[in-house]
Order: sequence, then structure tokens, then C-alpha cells
Amino acid sequence: MAQTVALSNTGFHFADAVTSTFENVRVYFARRAAYRATFQELSNLDDRTLSDLGLNRLDLEEVAREEALRATS
Repeated sequence: MAQTVALSNTGFHFADAVTSTFENVRVYFARRAAYRATFQELSNLDDRTLSDLGLNRLDLEEVAREEALRATS
């Protein structure tokens, strides 16, 4: 005797999952690029200029991370 399996509509769509995955990858690389660019620019500044901006070398990672998140939000 054959059994029939009825699949209910759970709201999962493969195309949406793939699109979401690609969007996550795109955002990851955009954030990474923004982080690296910001960190590199700030790293090239001398200590006096950083001080004028209210920063020191220990702040650079945090500032670059915040900029990367802001740039992609």
C-alpha cells in the first residue's frame, strides 16, 4: 500500500534562502572592505593628528569596526 506524504506550506522558499545567503556574503565583504579602508587610513595618521581627532592608536580597531557597521546599515 502506498503512502502519500502531504507537505504543508511552511513558508520556506529555497530561492529566498539562497538570496539571503548571498546578501549576507555581500554585506560581510562590504563590512570587511570598509573596516580595512578605515583602519588603514587612520593607521597612516601620525599620533598628533590622531590626538587632534580625540583618538589614540588603541582606538583604531573600535573606530574602524563602528564605521564598517555604520557604512553597511
